[in-house]
Amino acid sequence: MLFSVFLISECFVNPFAEFPLNDDWAYSKSVYLFHTQNRLEIGDFGAMSLVLHLFWGIGFTKLFGFSFTVLRISTLISSFIGVGILFKIVKAFSLNVWIAFLLSLMLFFHPIYFNLSNTYMTDVNFNTLFLLCVFFALKFFKQNKSLDLILFFVSCTGLIFIRQFGIVLPLSFTLTLLFMKRRNLNIVLWSIIGTTLVFIILKVYENNLSNLFQSAHTYKRSGDFNLLSNAFWISYGRHIILYLRVILMQILVFSALPSLMVVPAWINKTSKIVVFACLFLALLICFYVFGDTYFPYANIFNNMCLGPETFYESTQSRLTHTYSEPFAEWMNAIKWIFSSISVFTMFLGCFLWWRGDRKINTTLLFLVLSALFYVSLLLIPDYFFDRYTLPLISIALIFTGQYISGIRGILTTVLCLLLMAFMSVSGTKDYFELNRSRWEAYTYLKTEKHVPSNEINAGFEVNCWNEGVESWWANYNELKGYTYLIQFKPEPGFKHFKTYEFQRFFPYKTDKINIFVRDSLDNTL
Repeated sequence: MLFSVFLISECFVNPFAEFPLNDDWAYSKSVYLFHTQNRLEIGDFGAMSLVLHLFWGIGFTKLFGFSFTVLRISTLISSFIGVGILFKIVKAFSLNVWIAFLLSLMLFFHPIYFNLSNTYMTDVNFNTLFLLCVFFALKFFKQNKSLDLILFFVSCTGLIFIRQFGIVLPLSFTLTLLFMKRRNLNIVLWSIIGTTLVFIILKVYENNLSNLFQSAHTYKRSGDFNLLSNAFWISYGRHIILYLRVILMQILVFSALPSLMVVPAWINKTSKIVVFACLFLALLICFYVFGDTYFPYANIFNNMCLGPETFYESTQSRLTHTYSEPFAEWMNAIKWIFSSISVFTMFLGCFLWWRGDRKINTTLLFLVLSALFYVSLLLIPDYFFDRYTLPLISIALIFTGQYISGIRGILTTVLCLLLMAFMSVSGTKDYFELNRSRWEAYTYLKTEKHVPSNEINAGFEVNCWNEGVESWWANYNELKGYTYLIQFKPEPGFKHFKTYEFQRFFPYKTDKINIFVRDSLDNTL
């Protein structure tokens, strides 16, 4: 059933297209250079360890040849594997195949997850391997088998070769074992050895990165951070102010769906006074903590232009081409309602735990530590993208699966899930149709009018891909030096040259993207 839903959704999106999306031009370029020159080069764009992600793509291109479609299919396969692993984890906890099915769909139709599944971005591969690590960790806690311990640390080693953040899982695992009341000292020792080995492997890899990077790169080695430096903590404090509320809000908004499956049963276990007190506190906290926090709905829902903005015009304003005031107000209401539901559920859960046996099992401790360590690392870099929260969403879904005893509030949950699925699938479909038209316009100028690519500003992916050449960056943020411009709206000094129409589904309308030419040139070229 999961595969059927997966297949039907992808048939509608139709991801077969020969162009890069979002940041995946950089990762595709590394694969392309290896495919054509048999030389592995990460380039100066990647700020992560990345290499396992590249090998995943290289394996597919060795079998089927290089193309963006092949790389996209590799991510779709990884995406489905990740959903399948989540299904196995939740089913083991809930012992209910329908609960596992619904929670797996919540990951698959998460707007960011679904959209990135149709790209060669690193986020889905990282999340899939992250879930595999969690799977072996939880399996070890349950069965205490040495093989699961070995497979956990092997998976963690692979995880750090996609992103350095993968180090949080072996650390969380070891700390969980240390806090267990009935801990096995031999297992704790082996866990410490395994965690140390994973960290040493990461350090050795980082020390040899000069062979993979160009002279200039954005990668920050783990040793670059001085925890005893005042400058580090000043920067960290600034990032807490800038990013922490946004991270928490996004987790809470997208945790509302699984919360709807838990909260009806928990309400029945508590008095009305406690329910109203928890609800009041949840609304109060969401009002004061998240009242002025911007929910990046345009980045997620409006046109799925995730990551760096696609067009020159979008760098001049925060409002996207499809922005509408009613939709903005509706999404703001969603932010309030869904975050309040999640906080309300948390308060109810804490009350029931306090009133009960107050036990913290190993699974709960491992998931909480993993989430805390992961968030703490998210606050170190100088930037944050909403796609980085996917492992936290996965943890929230696993956490929910552990505490669901039966399906309650099923109608509300399914309706909200269907709405999210519609947004995700139709938004991703629009993303492809928009880019098909944009690349068609670019190809027309290149092949029909024989315009050099360095005279065309067609946006982030087009300019940075550079026909696959080794240059890892191009200036798309200004119009100086460009003769042709491909975007929605005209710019001063440019006049209309040609229009390409495409069909949007969210909202449903016929849209168009244009080629503009400098006023100094004859538009009858």
